[in-house]
Amino acid sequence: MLPDCNSCSSPPLSQLNGRWELVRWIYPPNASGKGQIRKIPHGDNGEPIIIEFSDEKKMITGYSGCNRFFGTITTDSKNAIEIGKMGSTRMMCAENYRMELEKDFLNQLQDYRSIQMKNDQLLLIGRSGDVLAFGRRGQP
Repeated sequence: MLPDCNSCSSPPLSQLNGRWELVRWIYPPNASGKGQIRKIPHGDNGEPIIIEFSDEKKMITGYSGCNRFFGTITTDSKNAIEIGKMGSTRMMCAENYRMELEKDFLNQLQDYRSIQMKNDQLLLIGRSGDVLAFGRRGQP
């Protein structure tokens, strides 16, 4: 269930703490109710898309397919995280579709509506209805 459009929801940052790998991206359902899965390539060196939450530093960092990104995290009155302005390195991707994926990923991350945890999976639900599923990943 999605929260109101002007609010975000998430587990406390302490539960999100750690590294997460993007394992699935599902577009919003079409007219017949089916969601299409988006292809998620790994980076030039086989590196997957990663987000890392740091409760201690109050930061989000990661790898978006071509570039490293970073941003600050605050919490609202309900203890949901709010991702502040983000920055990133500015490397060119080898293929245009990966640049598009990276741009879309960072937009979803910056403008999420809900983050939910199901077992050992993190679901990021964008305002567009896209669902990005992440699995826990150990340190590199």
